[in-house]
Amino acid sequence: MAHAIDQTRSEIGAFYGRQTPWHQLGTIVPDGLHLEEAMKASMTDFIINRRPAGMMSADGTFVPLDDKVINYREDTGAPLGVTGKDYEIIQNIEAFAFLEELVGAFGYVWEAMGALYGGRQVFAVLKVPNGDTAVSGVDEILPFIFVRNSCDGSTKLTSKASFIRPVCANTVRAALNGVGEEISIRHTKNARDRMAEAVRHDEHFTAYKRAFLAEADRLAQTPMSNAEFDAWLDELWPEPEKQPTKSGTNGKAHSRWESRKAELKGLWNSPTQANIAGSLWAAEQTVVEWLDWQQPVRKTEGRSHLTEDFIRGLRSLEGDTDDVKHKVHKKLLERVR
Repeated sequence: MAHAIDQTRSEIGAFYGRQTPWHQLGTIVPDGLHLEEAMKASMTDFIINRRPAGMMSADGTFVPLDDKVINYREDTGAPLGVTGKDYEIIQNIEAFAFLEELVGAFGYVWEAMGALYGGRQVFAVLKVPNGDTAVSGVDEILPFIFVRNSCDGSTKLTSKASFIRPVCANTVRAALNGVGEEISIRHTKNARDRMAEAVRHDEHFTAYKRAFLAEADRLAQTPMSNAEFDAWLDELWPEPEKQPTKSGTNGKAHSRWESRKAELKGLWNSPTQANIAGSLWAAEQTVVEWLDWQQPVRKTEGRSHLTEDFIRGLRSLEGDTDDVKHKVHKKLLERVR
């Protein structure tokens, strides 16, 4: 498989509403799709089934493991993961069902949908209607909802609020006081449940957006000088002491620290921060931009065949840098006068 995006049907298992991010994967499709059409376009419309897990004995007899099952795709027969027999499979159509209500009743727009890792995980992205806004009236951000599910026990069925800053394509996330960015999705089995879940999500993310903008405005209205930014970086990533090693000193660690700081100072003064220059909000966006676009990519096991840009897309979708983004947001809020 050339990419983490599922290609088990010899096609790319993803669609995008306007353009294809992540190494130009996917197929451009028009707005206004119904759920079934979106799932067909993204090839997430497969059924998941299960069979007993076990092993072949020396005499060729199948020996089942009583407490384990193999979840697999009915369309290809490919195994998706081994789970306990009591693990509840939530079919993709069931996981995304309430999103149809958000689209139909609340005006949300399908932005992206796809399958990852051979179908072990599926995701959907919706753009929040009438949600485009600007921090402190000058810095445009676009709100989205990310939904992800797995059938191998690797992730829970959850939805997460995110903002995209178009000027640099940053994925902005923050853990706010009182309103979480992520909530669990309830398994819905009928139209009434689906509508109730849609209402719950719309109310939650409306509250999250309101709280996020209030905090972002405070950051944008609080100045930060170049000297203060430099000192704050040292608080965030302290300079490592040069320790003696068998080969001399830990020069590589210090070199990485110097390179990161130089890159961050370059972004602090870049055109992408021009409209918010010299503010705490600019400091946050500088770090977010570095995390999303300049932080070195490590091709860990299972990702060695992927391009760096594609891995950056996965990091954003899977929230690999969210802890750092949350820490940065919290530390900067502590500096608000």
